[in-house]
Amino acid sequence: MAGYAVERYDEDPGYDMQGRTLYLNGAWANSIRHHNGKFYVAFCTPYGWGTEKGHFSVYEAEKPEGPWKRSIFPEYLYDPGLFFDDDGKVYVVHG
Repeated sequence: MAGYAVERYDEDPGYDMQGRTLYLNGAWANSIRHHNGKFYVAFCTPYGWGTEKGHFSVYEAEKPEGPWKRSIFPEYLYDPGLFFDDDGKVYVVHG
């Protein structure tokens, strides 16, 4: 164990069980990749069972122990997989 990419989920108070309980939703179906000297962790944070709502997040770091930088997208990309193409483009295959 080198460290954690996710220290806490700040995008919704439900992850702190304030107003609703999103505690068990957390990070689902992580995609972990190493590309061009960086580590990436991508995952979906759903807002509930069967709702098809939530966020997609990508963390990146130069070392597995961090520090990690998070980018949050408003899309619900369930079971994501990161794909780094030879032309420099990055894709997310999901579903």
